[in-house]
Amino acid sequence: MNEKLALAIIVSGSPLSMTEHPLWIDFFRQIRPTFKLPCRKSISTVYVDKVYAEMQSSITHDLLEANDLHIQLDRWTNINDGIINFVICKPEPLFVKFLNTKNQTHPT
Repeated sequence: MNEKLALAIIVSGSPLSMTEHPLWIDFFRQIRPTFKLPCRKSISTVYVDKVYAEMQSSITHDLLEANDLHIQLDRWTNINDGIINFVICKPEPLFVKFLNTKNQTHPT
């Protein structure tokens, strides 16, 4: 359950500290009294590493099994930030990487 919880927190962008908040502790105690929520340090080290390794393995497997691939780039910028997303499609999209271009200069 800890890995599923870590995945839900990571994918949804929720704060890791939510597992230490009294309302979340009470919520989980109500639905599963024997479940002990992991601390944020455990989530940020042990479980993030496990989830990342599983996702990388799954993506690698999917890419090796695909017959056709194409790459998509999506760029987003505002005054302060620039992000480039790299997505490989097979034809279903697989998010691969994003690049923060904030520290990259653009020729004028």
